[in-house]
Amino acid sequence: MPSVGRSVLVALLGVLAACSTAPLRQAEGIGASGKAYAQAVRGVGDLALTESLDYTVDQVAFERDRATDRAQRKANLERTNTMLKRRIELIETANLQIALVEEYFVALEALAKYDPTAPTTAAFGSLLASLNSVEQAVNTSPGTAEGRLTPGEINAAAKLAGQVARSAHAQQVSARLAEDAPIIGRHLRMLSKELIVLAEWVSARQEDRFTTFYAVEIEAPFADPGRPLPADWKEKYKRYLRGTAVNERVKQAGEAGKAMERTWERYLAGEQSPEDMLQSVRDMQQLVQAVAALKAARAAAATGSQ
Repeated sequence: MPSVGRSVLVALLGVLAACSTAPLRQAEGIGASGKAYAQAVRGVGDLALTESLDYTVDQVAFERDRATDRAQRKANLERTNTMLKRRIELIETANLQIALVEEYFVALEALAKYDPTAPTTAAFGSLLASLNSVEQAVNTSPGTAEGRLTPGEINAAAKLAGQVARSAHAQQVSARLAEDAPIIGRHLRMLSKELIVLAEWVSARQEDRFTTFYAVEIEAPFADPGRPLPADWKEKYKRYLRGTAVNERVKQAGEAGKAMERTWERYLAGEQSPEDMLQSVRDMQQLVQAVAALKAARAAAATGSQ
């Protein structure tokens, strides 16, 4: 074979090899993104529930002493019960959704990699049926109203099926995506909305705590000319600064949801590079770390107050 012919053949084989490995790398990327996103949502949800329960119980106990009428006290407690039950329901629903979505991404990754343990068509169908059941529950329960989609959001998700680039995926994967894209798209959108609400619960309670902490532990002793600064003032001030910075990161949790939606859309279109997915994973891991830092700071503060 002439050297030019061999060069062309080698080049062609290189192109084919790159084309064949790209979908596998994308499949690994979407699996990693799904897992990282699951960790982020669970972390925010767990912290949101803890913050909401503790803060609300403190508030209702405080208001109990302000209300002298027995009937008013009972009414206040009933309102609190209803609100907290709805919040618990929303978090439990979000946790179930993310577990199912994560399972789907893991299954899709296995399918794209020709893993012999990849789920069968029937198994995929069962998984999607579970997601549909969750969606129906969200649409009918008063406690999960924050996760419901508008007609415009439903229509936008329906169009995802037309964005599947069949040439960018293995045949069995593109067939799956064409069927599943709208369902997964709807649930990612629902989770984005729920994540924003959960992050607001966390940040609002943290801001209230930080405001009180700053006024009592930082500002008051610093402004008092009659006594020296307490020995632990500098450490408390640093804890305050770190805590407020981390809280700002949690406020942006909704961006992680939007990023996951974009990751899904670009994956369908075959436009998501492994590097893009890696950055998406890093962003979500930073959110997980921020939530962990808030938990640690909260635990440290609780220990210090004992």
